[in-house]
Amino acid sequence: MINIIQLGSNTGLDHVTDFINQYKDEISKVLLVEPLPQLAKELRDNYKDYTTDISVHSCAVSDKNGTADFYYLPDTNLRLSSLLPNVHSDFMRGTSKIAVPTLTFDSLCAKHNLTKVDVLFVDIEGYDEDVISTIDFAKYNIGTLVWEFSHAMRRNPQQHQAIKEKCMDWGMIQQNRGANIIMTKIGTKQYNITLQ
Repeated sequence: MINIIQLGSNTGLDHVTDFINQYKDEISKVLLVEPLPQLAKELRDNYKDYTTDISVHSCAVSDKNGTADFYYLPDTNLRLSSLLPNVHSDFMRGTSKIAVPTLTFDSLCAKHNLTKVDVLFVDIEGYDEDVISTIDFAKYNIGTLVWEFSHAMRRNPQQHQAIKEKCMDWGMIQQNRGANIIMTKIGTKQYNITLQ
């Protein structure tokens, strides 16, 4: 049975929903993480009828526990929201900010009693690789890692290369899918990831 975490879940109804529907008989637990409270509420509503063990946690995953400013475009596409104040060109029009709770990846997993994370999806608007760099892959035996790399790569190309090397050192092979990278550990199950 597999455990899944999605960082930056927004309202759901995406490729992770497809994954849950396809592999529901193999899933032990799903943890969906979304910092914006209004989106976390909609996320809970969108998964309320699922029989799979799905938890929604409203926080941002960061390098420390506490609170942080979280930037978003009000009354528009709330998918464009980030811990980073200047990650999107759209942010030049002006953003709103809200203080959100933050947890480290380790603290998040401890809070939800997760000692194994088989599949990790990360889409946190430019902060993806900052978080991935803090994760001990061996500690959680991560088998599949999917993340949006385009913003993070532009921000810090050296960190981007270091993350790919970290994955390869863990025995993962890379597949690119648009603005996303899928890394899968050799010897683990190859899952169908329905990214466009």
